[in-house]
Amino acid sequence: MFLEENAEYTGSTFANWKTLQEALVLLKVWARQRTSIYSHDCLNGYLISAILVFLTMDSGGSIINRSMTTRQIFRVAINFFATSKMWSKGLVIQPMKKRTISKEGIAHLLKTFDVAICDVSGHVNLAFRMTKSAFSELQDEAACTLNCLDKCRDGGFEELFMTKVDFGAKFDSCLRINLKGNSKVTALSFCLDDESWRVLEKDVQSLLQQGLTDRTKMIRVLWRSTPSEWNIMDGFSEFGSSPLIVGVMLSLLEKSYRLVDIGPNPENRDEAIKFRKFWGEKAELRRFKDGAIAESTVWETETWERHTIIKRIADYVLTKHLLLQQEDLTHVVDQLDFCLLVGGQDPVSSSGALLEAFDTLAKQLRLLDDVPLKISTVQPLDSAFRHTSVFPPEPHPLAYEKSSQRLPNFAATCVRSLEVMIQLEGSGNWPLDPVAMEKTKSAFLLRIGESLEDRGMFVTASEDEVNVLTSGYSFLLKIFHERGLVVQKQAGDSNIQSAPSEDKELFFRSQHSSMINGLHGIYQAYGPVVRFLRLLSSFDWTFSPMIVDINNDFNLKDEKEINENFMLSRRSYEQNPHDIEPAMFLATSYDKSSEAWTKQSPSKLVLKRIASYAKSSAELLTNLIIHGQSGQYTWECLFRTPLSNYDAVILLHKEKLCRPHHVLFPAEIPNGKLVIQGKPSNDFHPCMPLSKSVVRSLHDTRDKLLVNFDPTAYFLRDLKCAFPMTFKLWHDSIGGDAIGLTWESSKKRGRDEDDEAMPDPTSILKEVGDVGKGLVRSVHLLKAPKLE
Repeated sequence: MFLEENAEYTGSTFANWKTLQEALVLLKVWARQRTSIYSHDCLNGYLISAILVFLTMDSGGSIINRSMTTRQIFRVAINFFATSKMWSKGLVIQPMKKRTISKEGIAHLLKTFDVAICDVSGHVNLAFRMTKSAFSELQDEAACTLNCLDKCRDGGFEELFMTKVDFGAKFDSCLRINLKGNSKVTALSFCLDDESWRVLEKDVQSLLQQGLTDRTKMIRVLWRSTPSEWNIMDGFSEFGSSPLIVGVMLSLLEKSYRLVDIGPNPENRDEAIKFRKFWGEKAELRRFKDGAIAESTVWETETWERHTIIKRIADYVLTKHLLLQQEDLTHVVDQLDFCLLVGGQDPVSSSGALLEAFDTLAKQLRLLDDVPLKISTVQPLDSAFRHTSVFPPEPHPLAYEKSSQRLPNFAATCVRSLEVMIQLEGSGNWPLDPVAMEKTKSAFLLRIGESLEDRGMFVTASEDEVNVLTSGYSFLLKIFHERGLVVQKQAGDSNIQSAPSEDKELFFRSQHSSMINGLHGIYQAYGPVVRFLRLLSSFDWTFSPMIVDINNDFNLKDEKEINENFMLSRRSYEQNPHDIEPAMFLATSYDKSSEAWTKQSPSKLVLKRIASYAKSSAELLTNLIIHGQSGQYTWECLFRTPLSNYDAVILLHKEKLCRPHHVLFPAEIPNGKLVIQGKPSNDFHPCMPLSKSVVRSLHDTRDKLLVNFDPTAYFLRDLKCAFPMTFKLWHDSIGGDAIGLTWESSKKRGRDEDDEAMPDPTSILKEVGDVGKGLVRSVHLLKAPKLE
């Protein structure tokens, strides 16, 4: 009876109200795209329609009326989800004058249920399944949506209605719990007020909230107990076979990653007993620096492993109180850490030594008094200084001053130099000619190098670059002068757009470094990789600029300027849709024309390939997070591009790479025609011996160091020069021992080259092997060029 009554009342409200109907559709789409709120314990289509009906009534404040547009109704509803105080009083879908439920009745509903939405009859709570955690997530999503409506382009249509937000993308870490056959589940009856799986959801929620306290901003527990392929004839036997999923959203990092949780004072006997009962053997009595004595739990861990503290706490609490085995818990938080480890630890552990080394160098540079102009500013530009380097450099035993470090038996032959930008005090004597200015900079750098060498530092200098080895690291010095930008503009250099000057590049890198360092101060941990991959794969790069406004600096005038620059860059689209520069338009506060990073690359075809890889990788990650590994698809697959994707493959001698220990997965011999094989060269070795029998002079040994040398990079450069329009090269610059080749189309080679017969691909690949003699292990032809 009550179903008919509610359906009739809801139908009569929506009848002949087109904008309300359209708003309902938008709200349903919005909720469906957020899988964790469109669920059994939160929203569904009927509940959304009931809430809209409530907002049209006097009991709901009549905040929706017929004069509103669809967009206005949608915004009002979202704002109601996010901020309304009516939720705490309960929603009653009855006119005020015809209300049949008393205040005591509403109070009883609020006491019995987490959320109360009383139906038209006044007897049924439509939100009887909605939990407190689900409602908190609903409010959080609604608040994010309001922010998106205000700040995103086109009112955030694509972000709100076209972008899927599931567990893997929303939460900072996820936990899968296998409860199949668990005694806690089997001991519960199917005929409770709350089903057994709902009881377990509440138990897990309660345990994790008690264990993690203020380390988390939100904990969301969901158990989709009904398998998608379930048949009603199977009864309840298959229920509970799917894992229970927990999403964790971190609080501030100083809270989330702290090592010690402080409990009650032992004098508070009752609380101390509860604390020890909950934590068991992990609880211990400690005296703190301020003299206080309290119960506590300690989670000792290495600095680079602090992100696993949440996992350790969750695993301990759940195994202790739910009688689970460790193999029943899969916490998605550290599965990709293996790719960052070198020798069993993360090189980021030496970042403190790197910053100290830079501070020492900066101090020495500012104190130099035998240089014509004093050094006013020293800024680090390398990614290692802003915590974004995949493999931050580790201290090198030969990069210390004359004092001495105990030398190991072996050391790396190649040293990566970290770029540092220098600014000199003002002077009106700088030359106006660009070439003369660069020569003047070189003279200054050479003089600075001599001065530092006099102070005990080891310096390698040439007209092109000056590298300073100190405190275990190598630093590449560069001088930036603002006049360099002005000179380029006045000179009317037609190549300035296609090839920015060194000063312009230094300016861009300086601004970028400052921006990322500022971002790191606000967000000290980067979100799940799947968010980035989805953005990369789904963003409309052809018809939309990506505006990166970290500090909310842009106003309407800035956005208009960016859009005009973007439209200017897309003028060529009508003539040739395949020839767009830049294919990826990134606008920042210091670069509103996308000149800094994407002017030269990637091309449209390369971007298409990148987006394709990002899409498949995001799908793989999402599946691994929610369902776990199955068959051949593992976490490692994310970093293993199939060699069959290329037309030809060059395999390199791993032992001849400058950093062979960075190769995660040595390339396997691909299926294809072997064109050429090569022996490794004896001229280069990635390691040099440092034993006393070999090292006679530390200075002579330092002279053997190869600063910023990478044989693979030089090989790629030579290939691009020798075969500029023949093929495109694909290589993992971080740690790869294979190079992929894809043949360039005949259209790109041009008419003149088209008239000539293209050489046999086998002969081309033999020449490739000759160019890389000593480094190339083998060359394989997988696909011949297509004839057009």
